[in-house]
Amino acid sequence: MIRFFSFKKPQKRHFTYTPRFYDAEKEARAYRLNKANTQEDAIKSRISSQFRDHRARERHGRKLKGLFKRSSSLRLLLILALLIIGAYYAINQYLPLLIKIL
Repeated sequence: MIRFFSFKKPQKRHFTYTPRFYDAEKEARAYRLNKANTQEDAIKSRISSQFRDHRARERHGRKLKGLFKRSSSLRLLLILALLIIGAYYAINQYLPLLIKIL
């Protein structure tokens, strides 16, 4: 009965596993392939992000194009109005003088 109450510390379990075969070359190759794949993925993501940016710039460009067309049209109308007013003034001012000369 005393044996049931004896306090023993549990022993540590040792893990002694030795691999059968370790190929350092294969490990290095796998590392290089993984690195190349991640670089390839990085390149792909960079290219796709550039396409997304390009599309966004294109949309923004279309908005600006419409704005420029509007401002260009207003500028053209303003210049045309000034030319018409200038021509009217010139005709009223100088036409009677030209008729007298001819």
